[in-house]
Amino acid sequence: MPDTSDKRNEVFKNFIDKMEVAYAVLLAWGYARIAEYFIHDLRYLSGAIIGGLVLIRFFFAASHNLKPIAEKTEGSIAKQRILFLWDVPLLCVHSFVYYRMCVLLSRYDYHNFYLAFCVLLSFNIIWLISINKRIDPAGKNHLLWCSKWTCNNAAHLAAMFIFLFYRIEYLLFWVALSNCLFDFMMTASDYLGFKNKR
Repeated sequence: MPDTSDKRNEVFKNFIDKMEVAYAVLLAWGYARIAEYFIHDLRYLSGAIIGGLVLIRFFFAASHNLKPIAEKTEGSIAKQRILFLWDVPLLCVHSFVYYRMCVLLSRYDYHNFYLAFCVLLSFNIIWLISINKRIDPAGKNHLLWCSKWTCNNAAHLAAMFIFLFYRIEYLLFWVALSNCLFDFMMTASDYLGFKNKR
């Protein structure tokens, strides 16, 4: 007789794998738009660099954001419903906002490209906080990997809103680049799956 726990693990892994593929396709679809309308312009190239870095960063959302909260739903029908009503839609919203970013860049609308990036960071902050609160509701085991992303995104989001408001466009690229580079420097081991081995 097959082990039911192994079967559950396989079904769960298939669920995460399928979510990763669907999410990756939606992200790649957006970046393809940037490539399709590419022009030799410094502002466009800057936006394409940011779009590429954001694609790499947010590619891991299904495995690193959705997976830990999905694991916590085992044995709870209510939590499983919340997963499909909150987390899966938020994952999709990330991909839709990213696609919108790419469309705006392909239309050479640089101001709104960075505004859409701010919207993406805002949704990501909300999602990370909600994940952290559900995995560790009492706050006993503070999730370092989650708080690093949240703090980095919040700090850079505040700076970007200021520059957007005053239309200081040339600084938007540097703040967005800083956000991506800080993310990679602080959480590279998390993306590679080594966070539990430190």
